[in-house]
Amino acid sequence: MVRAAAPLPEPTVEVVHVRTEEQLAEVDKIVVEGFPLPHFQPYGEAAAVPADLLTTPGFDAYLIAVEGQWAAAAATITQDKVAGIYFVTTLPEFRGQGLARQLMYGVLRQLDPLPVTLTAAEPAQHLYKSLGFTTIAESTWWSG
Repeated sequence: MVRAAAPLPEPTVEVVHVRTEEQLAEVDKIVVEGFPLPHFQPYGEAAAVPADLLTTPGFDAYLIAVEGQWAAAAATITQDKVAGIYFVTTLPEFRGQGLARQLMYGVLRQLDPLPVTLTAAEPAQHLYKSLGFTTIAESTWWSG
């Protein structure tokens, strides 16, 4: 899916721009437990999102907390004049509260004015379409 730059509302919760290895480890946990990624479970250190990404040019990550507990995460990669969004997920116990939408508001505002791409699983397509993303191609992924 792709989205041209366009205005969006301010998020109604704080979207934290990840700056530390500890915060990035929280992104990693949320990604592994939220998707889930069975081949990285039981969870271990830096399974899907290694700490060296913090110093990788163009990489950024974001978190949302609910009552002091990290609940949702996303990562971005920016290169040249385009950005990609990856690993948008909310932990199961926090789903249904609109956190993914708030996270996307914050992330997309950080990426403005760049066009943005992402790969959307079927359950998330409605959210992304409501944020102005359009489908440019479809694919089937296998695992196992």
